[in-house]
Formats: sequence, C-alpha cells, structure tokens
Amino acid sequence: MAKEETMAMIHHVCYPTDIFEIPGVLNDDDMKMMMKYINNQYSARNYDENWQLGYDLHTRPEFEKLAKFLITLNKDLIKKSGYDVEDVRISDMWANVLKPNETHPPHTHSNNFLSGVYYLHAEKASALLVFDPVTERDVIRPRKKWDDKHNSSILQFQSIPNTAYIFPSWLKHYVPPNISKSNRISISWNISLVGQVGEHHEFQSAEYK
Repeated sequence: MAKEETMAMIHHVCYPTDIFEIPGVLNDDDMKMMMKYINNQYSARNYDENWQLGYDLHTRPEFEKLAKFLITLNKDLIKKSGYDVEDVRISDMWANVLKPNETHPPHTHSNNFLSGVYYLHAEKASALLVFDPVTERDVIRPRKKWDDKHNSSILQFQSIPNTAYIFPSWLKHYVPPNISKSNRISISWNISLVGQVGEHHEFQSAEYK
C-alpha cells in the first residue's frame, strides 16, 4: 500500500436501543386538566414518601387525549421499526409525584413491550437516567476523552414539561434525587401487544389478547 493511500473502514452500529423523545405533546388546557386531577388526589392524602396514583388513569376522561395520542404514536413507532403487530393497548398508566430530595430506584417494566414517561411539571432538576443494557461491556471500561452514547454506561434525558420519552420496557432506568424546590410530576405508562407475537413455524409464538 502506498504511503498516501488510506485504509477504508466501515463502522457498523449493531443492536441499537431506541429511545424516542416527543416534545410538545399536549396543549396547556389538557395539561392543566391532568395536573388538577393529580393535585386534588395528592392533597387529599398525606404521604411522606414517593407517591404514585393509580394504574388505570388512561380510562379517566382527564387523561383521554394523552391515552389516544400514545396509542397512535406507539403503533406508528412499532410499525416503523419493522414489526407486524395486530394492535397495541395501554396496560397501565399512573402518575408520579416526587418531592424535593426524593428518588426512584433502578427498575424495569416487566410484562410489557414499550414504556414511557410524560412530564407535567419538572424543573430539569431530576432527569431520566438509563443504563447500558449490555452489561458485558463493564468487563473493561477505559478512561474517556469525552462522554457520548457509544462509550457511556449511563445516559441522561432531561425532564422537560410537555415532553414524553418512549423506550423498551426491559431497559433499566431510574430517577436521581429531585434537587429542585418543587414536586416533580410525571405520568408513566406501559404498552402491551395484541394478537399473535412471534412465528408459529419457529415454535416461539404466543397470542396476546
């Protein structure tokens, strides 16, 4: 090879983990209606620790617009990802209120396909943090000149009001301490599949209703 020649290199990024950020989800009136319902429920109780409201908020009229938006959006994301799915449904939807200094420990959302969070009130002080799902990479973690999505074991997504994030339900994530002076209020949900999952001829199928 001549000195002036350079070797061509192709960079393949394999098995990515998709996280979708959706800004400007609802209008102010819809946000105020949901916030009013959550605050009314919250003020009627006296909780000293992390507070979560219900599991079926998607069935209430105050959350109807958000629920319809999420069904349409998740079906579209699944279709664009190349999956053949009959339908989807919201299996759970609940509200989260984190007071100053409270946190939510690392967890996943079992028995679902996609999950997400929507921020009603947040001061960008308590972000969503997600872990690298490939734990084998922890065998060697070299020192870094910079942090990016290719060399980090934890990534951070800011909690921005009227913004939603959607991610695989198996992705481990957590919320660090709320260092703001006000409550962090969000809505979380799970999406499950409807119909046949997998291929019969591969002997790994199931039927979800």
